[in-house]
Amino acid sequence: MDKFKDMGTIVGGKVESGTVKLNQSLIIMPNQSKVEVIGIEVDDEPTQFARCGDNVLLKLKGVEEEEVSTGFVICHPSAPVRTTKVFDAQLIILDFKNILCAGYTAVMHVHTLVEEVQIAVSPSAPPPLFRVDCPINFLCCFSLTGAEASD
Repeated sequence: MDKFKDMGTIVGGKVESGTVKLNQSLIIMPNQSKVEVIGIEVDDEPTQFARCGDNVLLKLKGVEEEEVSTGFVICHPSAPVRTTKVFDAQLIILDFKNILCAGYTAVMHVHTLVEEVQIAVSPSAPPPLFRVDCPINFLCCFSLTGAEASD
């Protein structure tokens, strides 16, 4: 999701699933801001709704531009996307010259998130399962082998 300031807060992105309708109440994750859709544009044309696969601009009421960041997700209040700071991941290392062990820090790239994380040995699974500790909450919109998301 990208953002613009033009007579209100306008965000842009792709509808990944479901539909978005005019005057619909939604929430922005991960900060859980409640918003109302007061305008929809698909392909630079105003419309009453947008469906899965459409690239949209949404004019929102109830949120300021400063409260929205690239990578945030708009979803229905009854089914908010989950966030997590810790997850289990099975790593496959290709052509890595350094020693990788518990405490190693790396840069994780997930969708629009770029964050330094720390690798730890997962006590709940046999090797080579590692626990990844991220200093911020990020949206868990993907699945990894042995992934565990927490609210």
